[in-house]
Amino acid sequence: MNSTNILNAVKLPTLSRTLQEILKLEGSNPFTLTTNMRRIIEKDPLLSAHILKVANSSFYGFSQQVRTISHAQGLLGVQRIKQIAFSFSIFDYFKRINYRSEYRN
Repeated sequence: MNSTNILNAVKLPTLSRTLQEILKLEGSNPFTLTTNMRRIIEKDPLLSAHILKVANSSFYGFSQQVRTISHAQGLLGVQRIKQIAFSFSIFDYFKRINYRSEYRN
């Protein structure tokens, strides 16, 4: 089996547009990074809700409720927000897969 056949056989997930935009900010100005990231996240209501849900989970145990993305960014940090966005994108992809039809021999 050559490399073209392998590439055609494997169907890799594409990252969500929101995650792609967040990852493009990686080398941007650190002074505008959080503002730009917040604007991108706020355009995606599902990701915003997921980030707020994680920030308000008992795992972090903050004393007050986190109600905004900027508050969540301040408490969780940029790296954690990127990790949440990445995991949300991957889990969303796996929810949509029909394994029986994808991997039937």
